[in-house]
Amino acid sequence: MTYNICLLIGLNSNDLFGPLNDLNIAKKTFKKKELDIHELVVFSEEKAKLDNIIKSINKYININNLIIFFSGHGNKYGFLKLYDQLVSNDNICKNIKTKIKNLVYILDTCFSENFIIKNNFKNINCITLLSSCNKDQKSKEAMININKEYIIVGIFTYYLFKIMNYKKIYNINHWQLLCNNNLWSIIDKKFSQTISYKKFFLR
Repeated sequence: MTYNICLLIGLNSNDLFGPLNDLNIAKKTFKKKELDIHELVVFSEEKAKLDNIIKSINKYININNLIIFFSGHGNKYGFLKLYDQLVSNDNICKNIKTKIKNLVYILDTCFSENFIIKNNFKNINCITLLSSCNKDQKSKEAMININKEYIIVGIFTYYLFKIMNYKKIYNINHWQLLCNNNLWSIIDKKFSQTISYKKFFLR
């Protein structure tokens, strides 16, 4: 049997206030039955460690779609800042023993386009990257009115899931359509933040 698994990872910091709110936005969407997620796991603050993430993946033999959503700090070298260390795609994938058809990263972090360079892992057929900005850009936050309450969220996270829900684009194979919206060009011009969608196949 194969599964669709979703891992949500987020860490606030002294200069980053939206990630935990981003997790709540993502969680509400991924709990929808249309996405057919078999297990949804949230790793926030001190739980957001590489060992915890890998253990939650390797308990499965086969995964059809593994979705990893991350909101937090990233650097220009393609690393994400977890609670206890910096990690790259290589750090994550080299520890995965599970066979995965499609590993999907949704990253709301600075320089997020740098996270995937290529896919050299024989147990992973394809890696898909939905990044909030290109390799030279920073990912921005904004204060948004949600249900008459002002909260700080990642601009990318807020509008990505708003489009997903409004357009009902829940099929993972159609997520490229999430980028086909004039809203992103407005955000690009205003905030210098360019969303991208890329696929890396095993060769």
